[in-house]
Amino acid sequence: MSNYPMVNEINRLVGDLLAGGGEVFLPGVGSLYTERRGARRISRRSVVPPSRAVSFTSQERGVSLVAEISGAVQCDAAEAQDVYDRWLARTLENGVLTIEGVGVLKFKNFTLAPAFDRLLNPQGHEPVRIKPARRLDWALWVGIAAIVIAAGFGGAEFLRINSSDIPEPGAIAEVAR
Repeated sequence: MSNYPMVNEINRLVGDLLAGGGEVFLPGVGSLYTERRGARRISRRSVVPPSRAVSFTSQERGVSLVAEISGAVQCDAAEAQDVYDRWLARTLENGVLTIEGVGVLKFKNFTLAPAFDRLLNPQGHEPVRIKPARRLDWALWVGIAAIVIAAGFGGAEFLRINSSDIPEPGAIAEVAR
């Protein structure tokens, strides 16, 4: 953690905005925003669960961090800008913005801190095995067996009834005499 309580509080403010699914504009830097990523099937039997990530854009997007600071500490815009400038001076070094507890912005690529990633994605990123679809269950087997038995009895009865009308081959010869 930083030795500056003000830096820690602003880091926490940025983290809270992003954890809530929001977007935050960092004047002179760009914007950080939370995006949802859908589940992806990686094989026949496994899926990567849906997740949330923090992305960066150079465009102005979301609420200004200066405005959020102004509302959080009940000060005017000039004071909030001064607080933001001091925070930025302490967190931006050699083009790398380090927001402790949230992540690091380096070369327009935001990398989440492990603890913040667990906060955004409590289910983790490990692939989930999909249970195979159940094959024919016992109730279906009983139904199929009942249909086969009924068809067998019906067919046998049909043959018994219809076969009584047909004379035996020997009976035809006796009638002809």
